[in-house]
Amino acid sequence: MAVLRMHVAVDQIARLIAVEQRQEGLKAAVGKVLRVAEAAGRGVRKHDIDAARAAEDIGQYLPQGAGTMIARERQFARAVSSREGEWQRLTALSRLQSGEMRVLCLPADALLWRMTPPEVARAMTVTVHTGDQMQPSDLMARLAEAGYERVDMVEGKGQCALRGAIVDVYPPCETDALRIEFFDDEIDGMRTFDCVSQRSVERLDSAVIAPAGEYLLANADRPRAGATLRLLTESALTRLRERPAQKKLSYDENPDDSRDGLRAFLREAETLEAGGLCRGMDLLAHALLPRTCGVWEYMDNPIILVDTPDRCRTRMDDCISGFLTDLSLAIEREMALPEQEGALRTVQEALAPPQARAVTTASPAPTA
Repeated sequence: MAVLRMHVAVDQIARLIAVEQRQEGLKAAVGKVLRVAEAAGRGVRKHDIDAARAAEDIGQYLPQGAGTMIARERQFARAVSSREGEWQRLTALSRLQSGEMRVLCLPADALLWRMTPPEVARAMTVTVHTGDQMQPSDLMARLAEAGYERVDMVEGKGQCALRGAIVDVYPPCETDALRIEFFDDEIDGMRTFDCVSQRSVERLDSAVIAPAGEYLLANADRPRAGATLRLLTESALTRLRERPAQKKLSYDENPDDSRDGLRAFLREAETLEAGGLCRGMDLLAHALLPRTCGVWEYMDNPIILVDTPDRCRTRMDDCISGFLTDLSLAIEREMALPEQEGALRTVQEALAPPQARAVTTASPAPTA
């Protein structure tokens, strides 16, 4: 009976964001909000895995309707890193927009990050059907605007390729790549395929290709963003040079070193000014994008459940404090810009979004 009651109660809620600290606390909070009498579980550490376990827990009552989105790592260095975390977040956002996901469990600090507005993501989502008329080159241009990397042969997620009358693309939200075959200017057929073996998996009549980047800019907005980034970088260089009793800037001592530091910002500004898209926009989204938002805007009239709010605020405060400390060190090392201080939302902004229908707080269930 408890399972049935929980299923019915959850089914009546269009959206729920659960800011997770402990599995025990989340289950107790869900029980309180949804008026379910029984909610129990064991305590776990504060980590993304807590939210994942909570989503799995709720998913037992709401199959395929619950999920999680891991927090983003703060990184000022331009080191090459895996994009698996980005693919996971893009998949979660795609499921939210499609209505497939109705309950989202988040670690507290995931609410601090600014995001591309959902209307931009929707505008850059490409839907294709067999029989559609378009030029393969036009499809490639739309994919490039949506964050896809053009390569000779698709080998991984976020890539696209044009080979004669065939367009291959690997959406980050899918398990297989997609091959779109053209006859002149008409889509003649589509199928998914394994990008390693190149073997076909399934024939399709239609496909939805979600964006391949968390931070997106329309082509028309990129030159303005590039000019802004150039201005911010040049201002930072001026301030560093004017400080008294400082050693010579690495930027000035190593003019040929373009791997990192402020020179990398100028290189990215050139890319944007030329109409390209750079990857390192997460810490400057508030300055480069026309508008940013929180994850709650990807949901219609959401209900936000904050589990153990005091601990959530403490965790967010710690995250912001650590970010500002790292930023200060990165500025000294000529690897960051002062304007990146606004990359994170304040705790008040994160916990009181204006788009939410209700914000509910709860504390862990008392132990016996």
